Amino acid sequence: VAEVKLLSWSSNPEATLAAATRTYTHTVSPDITKEEIDYFLDNIRKTKLATPTEMFNYVFFIDGVTRGFTHQLVRYRIGTAFVQESLRFAVRAKLSVLATPALAAQPGSPAMKRYAEAVASCADAYYSGISEGVPVEDMRGILPTNVLTRIFFSGVLKTLASIYTQRMCCMAQPGEWRYVCTQIKRLIREVHPAMADFLTPPGMGGKCGFNADFDKPCRYVGKTVEDLA
Repeated sequence: VAEVKLLSWSSNPEATLAAATRTYTHTVSPDITKEEIDYFLDNIRKTKLATPTEMFNYVFFIDGVTRGFTHQLVRYRIGTAFVQESLRFAVRAKLSVLATPALAAQPGSPAMKRYAEAVASCADAYYSGISEGVPVEDMRGILPTNVLTRIFFSGVLKTLASIYTQRMCCMAQPGEWRYVCTQIKRLIREVHPAMADFLTPPGMGGKCGFNADFDKPCRYVGKTVEDLA
């Protein structure tokens, strides 16, 4: 159910990124040709000298994600900033809780019934406690992790590329992350097509972080974008 909106982005990133990258070849100037832009945008993705990709920022508004998702999102502390809807002081007039894809696929099952009953019990305790004078910041602790929330999120290109590679990996938790990352890449492509190409899944340019003997084999190696669609 998550919806991602792109609110703000850096101007002229392709030429600026390419010109900054060209500095590594001892040519220091903001003036750059189309051919040079294509060349240096390709080469910056092949080197560890990635500082230029830290110069471009995108700001998103993400609505309808769980607090479990945002708990994971705010772990990314380098090149990021967050402002999230608070449950500490504001009483939610209406609570929405995500039924995960696995649960939603079996709406009449005993598991789904127990899940819905547990959510309803938490909501009842939340509102009852507040009405009895318990501080909101105390009662929020009883709410499910899957309660939906909203968050403003900004990230530099390098960080977004790292998040995309990690969270689109076959090892990562499916569902919300895959849905949000797909929207982020699509939105960046609409304003900066070349920048969206930096967001690459493992096996197609992105480096998988699961290479230990005890990790499961990557299902993406050797696959194309069409294979994963």
